[in-house]
Amino acid sequence: MERIKQKLAQFAAADPPEEMQCTFSNMWSKQLFCALAKRYDLQPYRYYRQRHTTVMIRVPRRFLNEVLWPEFQGLNEVLKNYLDEMTSKIISEAIFKGSAEEEVREQSLIGSETTTTPKTPATPPPNTVPPAPAKPTAASPVLPPKFPPASPPMPPSGSIPVFSPKRKVPRNSPCPCGSGQKFKRCCGKS
Repeated sequence: MERIKQKLAQFAAADPPEEMQCTFSNMWSKQLFCALAKRYDLQPYRYYRQRHTTVMIRVPRRFLNEVLWPEFQGLNEVLKNYLDEMTSKIISEAIFKGSAEEEVREQSLIGSETTTTPKTPATPPPNTVPPAPAKPTAASPVLPPKFPPASPPMPPSGSIPVFSPKRKVPRNSPCPCGSGQKFKRCCGKS
């Protein structure tokens, strides 16, 4: 470590330190990089509102490229392999014994059928009667339509909504006049 610190001092004498930004894909890699930087008496930091996976550091560019970054990459690979191994071990012991990898299938177009069941013809074969639509039972309730009607129902013409002065209507609740709009966009505008 002393030898590397002397090398850093030589690089700093020949090449002034620059502010560098390093962005990492995960917090483990960021913590490893910060630990390595602090090991060589460098001060990693980040500015307010920067992502938590971003690290700023003032260091000579040659030292970062020739010493710090290659050492980080080697240790990061070891750390990644260790974390992958531990993740697989925990999953196989606690959740599912066997391969937890997903099944690989042939690529299909988005929205197309992924099963190989034959499609039914669009028109019924001749001499057949189409089945009657099923009537809802107590077990299968009728679901409301997916989308609201194009325009909200309006109150009957000539009717003026009457509000109780004691009851305050929250702004984002449905309007008590029955228009279907929020109170703030309907009767709460005034």
